Amino acid sequence: MKKIIIFGIYGLADGYKALSLELEKYYDVSFFPLFIFKDRIEDQNLYNIDTIHKALNGEDIKMANYINKNNNKCDIVLFWYNYDLINNFNIKKINFNLFNFIKEIKNNYKIVNLNWDPQYNYKDDLPLLFDLNFCVNPFIKNKFKNYIFFNQGFNETMTYKTKKNNKYKCDVSCIITNLYENYGDNRNCSRKKILDKLVKSDLEVHIYGTEFLKDLYPNNYKGFISYNNIKHVLSNSLFSLNISPLNNNEYDNNHYYSERLSLIYACNSIMICNNRFDNFLPDNSYIHINNPDEIIDKINSIKNDSKLYNLYIQNIEEVKYKLNYEYIVKNTFISNIDNL
Repeated sequence: MKKIIIFGIYGLADGYKALSLELEKYYDVSFFPLFIFKDRIEDQNLYNIDTIHKALNGEDIKMANYINKNNNKCDIVLFWYNYDLINNFNIKKINFNLFNFIKEIKNNYKIVNLNWDPQYNYKDDLPLLFDLNFCVNPFIKNKFKNYIFFNQGFNETMTYKTKKNNKYKCDVSCIITNLYENYGDNRNCSRKKILDKLVKSDLEVHIYGTEFLKDLYPNNYKGFISYNNIKHVLSNSLFSLNISPLNNNEYDNNHYYSERLSLIYACNSIMICNNRFDNFLPDNSYIHINNPDEIIDKINSIKNDSKLYNLYIQNIEEVKYKLNYEYIVKNTFISNIDNL
């Protein structure tokens, strides 16, 4: 079994864990938290560059959140970062530059990048540094031969339809960190404009996210929600918002979508989205909107028609397997990694 070490941010949790649990069916997977490594060096002088090399060589190292189950030597190093971070990450105390480090170890390991930041204005040739790139940006696909289009999914052991829970029960839920009022090409149908419409309606709307939302929507704000509890929110929401600041991000029949889409489908909530997707028909398994003025009527037409509502749920059940990491890993990762 090949050994993969994933270089991530802080810990093997949330989206990292969701994908890693599926990869573990095929590979010996370990996780190295680069930002904890950096913090411990800068704050306490605990580590040096030998720590990373020991991790790659399968030696037992003592570091918070580093996970190495079998202490095997690494075959494949998967850097789970966007290209900007790779270009700019430095640890001055030990003269460590991430870009240069990847170049240094290229001859000893297969080097893979996983980038689920779309980075639509990205122009340089950094993907050529890697043996293989998995990325959610469909516009890069035909530029590099070592590029594999990839989208985020869900792990059915972590995110699934849960039991009814009145604490989370609502008509519409929204989980966000930013309103993107002045960013992107979707300003006429922004999260802010949609939420402003929803909170003035008779619908019960729950908003989760960063605390600035409490000042804007004091009657609807429900606080921060952890990844592990997102399934309870989505499972108890008839409808869930997934509004992107960017519109219809498609190229060559590949569509960018965020992890939130997959989590919503996993929990059988009906998504409300401004984007179109080939695999998920608009106004079939999700509600497509072009402007905020139509959202209330579209929601009520489904909410008040049990037959139509159940048809949406049936359609969700028929297509969500494509978002399951079991399907994605089997059809995207395995053959490409094994052919390195």
